[in-house]
Amino acid sequence: MANAEDIELVNDSLERCTPQAEFFEQFYERFHDSSDEIAARFAGTDAKSQGRALRTAFLLLLQAIAGDPAAWQQLELRAIRHDRRHLDIKPEMYELWRESLLETVREFDPRADDRTREAWRRVVQQAIEFMTARY
Repeated sequence: MANAEDIELVNDSLERCTPQAEFFEQFYERFHDSSDEIAARFAGTDAKSQGRALRTAFLLLLQAIAGDPAAWQQLELRAIRHDRRHLDIKPEMYELWRESLLETVREFDPRADDRTREAWRRVVQQAIEFMTARY
């Protein structure tokens, strides 16, 4: 389970990564390349709008983990959108998503040490558990 230190480390890392326009482009390229099914699902998706949505989702996640109930409500809506009755994002896809994200953070955040990468892993794992529990 992520804690306050994880939130701070991830937030700081996110702030170092996201001003670089290529961060989300590289993440989505890695994610698409991780599976033929993912590539097919995201074909034709606007990477820029997906990047903005992902950045917003990360910020919501950090707020939720910090205890903001409104952020949890917003994440709940995203979980519904991704469940089997809507976008049908299968639980195993989140593992590929996580690995693509962690590789991209490693590439774009030169200050991401082991503590930061483990913080990312815990935060993302909490998101994955939240999303897959609602699948």
